[in-house]
Amino acid sequence: MNRLLLISLIFCLGITTGRAQSAVYDTVPCPAALVSIATENHLEGVAYTCGVLKVPENRHTPSSRQIELAVSRLQPTPPTDQPPIIYLAGGPGGSALGDIALWLDSALLAQHEIILLEQRGTAFSWPSLMCPELSNTAFRPVAACAQRLRDEGVDLAAYNTSENAADVADLIHVLGLASVNLIGQSYGTRLALAVLRDHPERVHAVILDAVYPTHASVYEGRLAAAQRALDALFADCAADAACNASYPDLEATFYRLLSRLDSSPQLITLSNYGAQFYYNDDYLIQDMMNWLYITDEVPLLPGRIMAFFDGDFSYYNDLILEQTATPISMGLYFSVQCQEEIPVDDIESVLRGDGRSRFEVSDPLRRILREQFASCLDWDVPTAAAYTRAPVTSDRPVLLMSGRYDPITSPEWAQQAAGTLTNSQHVIFQNGAHGVINQLDCADRIAAAFFLAPFQAVEAGCASQAPEWVLANP
Repeated sequence: MNRLLLISLIFCLGITTGRAQSAVYDTVPCPAALVSIATENHLEGVAYTCGVLKVPENRHTPSSRQIELAVSRLQPTPPTDQPPIIYLAGGPGGSALGDIALWLDSALLAQHEIILLEQRGTAFSWPSLMCPELSNTAFRPVAACAQRLRDEGVDLAAYNTSENAADVADLIHVLGLASVNLIGQSYGTRLALAVLRDHPERVHAVILDAVYPTHASVYEGRLAAAQRALDALFADCAADAACNASYPDLEATFYRLLSRLDSSPQLITLSNYGAQFYYNDDYLIQDMMNWLYITDEVPLLPGRIMAFFDGDFSYYNDLILEQTATPISMGLYFSVQCQEEIPVDDIESVLRGDGRSRFEVSDPLRRILREQFASCLDWDVPTAAAYTRAPVTSDRPVLLMSGRYDPITSPEWAQQAAGTLTNSQHVIFQNGAHGVINQLDCADRIAAAFFLAPFQAVEAGCASQAPEWVLANP
């Protein structure tokens, strides 16, 4: 999760009447990079095909050019008569196709075809709104990326959640699907809600995993969510006899470590890269937020904190070597956030937070927030219509999933979203983080049962399982 088209709702809905004439789907060979991901994960035996969805870049401009969204269709064995699942990745800017290894190995593939839609502007789609300028020393790199994309003919204002939702509707239409299930994760939950709002006709059921509602501000809630996740980690380790015995006073140790890194950063040598850098409190807070995104990382964090406190930073070196994920499209991130959230958020309120975040936690995050707000001055896109920020109302069956340790999309957001979703259920996973499907077997079982009988209450007893902490001296 990291970084607005002024139109009326009547016009937005009215343009969809031309969908059948404007969208085209072609089957194409799968990209080599996608095949490589599947091969590296030893998943060659699973049947999947690829295609390209061609849609208007800007549905509000009659002369708009066509853009191409990559699609992969994962086939169940044996075939099934259940509605397919369309997966909507997070970000904004995350790659659905980049997650193919998770879905080829997913328990849900036993019951459903799974369709991965690469959102407009992301890694495998054209044009891609990647911003390599952010990784080099370009002057004002955000402005440099925006200018390059505009010079290439990209309409930055056309990359937003409403257009994204229309892309989903076009895909359903051109594939001739009578009914579909949606799974959205993180920003993908906001996109799924927009589909429910604008194009509900063929939606059978929806799972929202790590819920980011249309009415919520990820910036207004940033400091509180971060502190809440850290507090949960420390409280749960202290309440577990074995974790507390291995890592006594974990909370105090963490804040002492932050203070030490602030006054005396740790010099770290990356032997595999022949490089050195100073690791300070900003790095630690950013790393903790990143690690708290990942359910499998949570049980390791008490030990990692203690190792860092003892001067052992080998974990950091190992993690760098493991970073192989498909990069996020920061251009799509800027286009969405700079239209839909940042223009209507009050920066001073964002930086104050709710007053309950500790200074050591909030100060590094404030610096990041200031940078994100400043980025929108350089990206220069219009503010989205107000209706896009209203809570979504729907009677479709919706299952909302939250992780206790999620540092950005809090369980409270899911509960708020459920208030206008009349046939919804909310499950909080006590050992979950930011996204639990394909991370916890319990979540996969609940998801599978929900899609088979979406109006029935799910059996969620397994969601109460606590983390199995990795202990120093078990």
